[in-house]
Amino acid sequence: MQNALRILLVDSRDIIHQTIADYLSDSGHSVDRAIDGVSALEAVINFSYDLVFTDVLTLSTNNSSLMINMLKARPTIAVIIISTYGYMRKVIELLKLGAMDYILKPVKLLELDAVLEKSIRFNNIIV
Repeated sequence: MQNALRILLVDSRDIIHQTIADYLSDSGHSVDRAIDGVSALEAVINFSYDLVFTDVLTLSTNNSSLMINMLKARPTIAVIIISTYGYMRKVIELLKLGAMDYILKPVKLLELDAVLEKSIRFNNIIV
């Protein structure tokens, strides 16, 4: 696939990994998985990702500083928050701190595709 991305998917639930990771892989992207914020930060530090999809709760109680540390380690990484409507205040806070975008659960594939296209354009601009 032209414009294939290297993606880290962070969520504590297997169903998210099965559905979203499989869809992303089937779309030609390279997808790694993490189940918590600590392993996500370690992966971001050790590997070069274009994009991180992360559940707002998976980032743990200190998600703001964790996201800041991800962006410090990889300033060009695009962080996309996956959340439910009930956590919109936290999503807005993370957007102000540098997250690129968010999508709401349940994740709709058309919305996921739109965020991917935005990330591809972002990566093409900074490369």
